[in-house]
Amino acid sequence: MVRVFTKIFTAGQCFSPADAERALGVTFELANEPGARGRSGRILDDGAAWLRIGPPEGAPTLSAATASEAVARLDALRTLGASDPTIHVDVEYDGQCNLELEPDVLGILASSGATLALSVYPTPGGDAPTRARVRGEDEPGDAC
Repeated sequence: MVRVFTKIFTAGQCFSPADAERALGVTFELANEPGARGRSGRILDDGAAWLRIGPPEGAPTLSAATASEAVARLDALRTLGASDPTIHVDVEYDGQCNLELEPDVLGILASSGATLALSVYPTPGGDAPTRARVRGEDEPGDAC
């Protein structure tokens, strides 16, 4: 089984996540206002936020509809001072992971001008392949 989670990360010196939440009617998963203290205690110059796109339980693939929603949200966030956006596609898998992105999805993502980050990881508690099993050996190894 494969589950895909799509999120936007964006930041900017003139970006206020609280203002963006009010203007767009969204709720960020994580957000820091400019001038706030980060987890390390350091004062942050930029406002920054993570926004989940698509169903909270994930989806079997990244659809054109989800990619289009991500681009539309990015465009709206840019008008509110966000810059340097990244679209994160997190892929959780159990067993073998095959992720195919249709040409229209790739075109939509490319049109955003955002960086694309892909993270692939095994389902927590799932049966992820080990290096030993991938090589056909019998001894246990580290997870791939």
